[in-house]
Amino acid sequence: MVSYSHAVMPALAKEMEKMFVTYKALQFVQQADIPSNVIFYRFFLFLKLKFLSDHTFERMTARLCAMEQNASSTINDPATYAATILR
Repeated sequence: MVSYSHAVMPALAKEMEKMFVTYKALQFVQQADIPSNVIFYRFFLFLKLKFLSDHTFERMTARLCAMEQNASSTINDPATYAATILR
């Protein structure tokens, strides 16, 4: 089996730069600074291999996707991440 591990870090770096720098969609916050009226999201990271028409490897892309948490989740839930949207 072919290993494409060399392509993971460049794909992740590009996606993180888009999310944190370019789009300013995410930011790190201290837990104490999170207000009580927020919606928490879980994040899923998808890696996609891209191939040329001759079936040779071209590159890997990464996409960070969010899914709304269950309303019963709390701020201390270990699966909760620090990206928030104020209501």
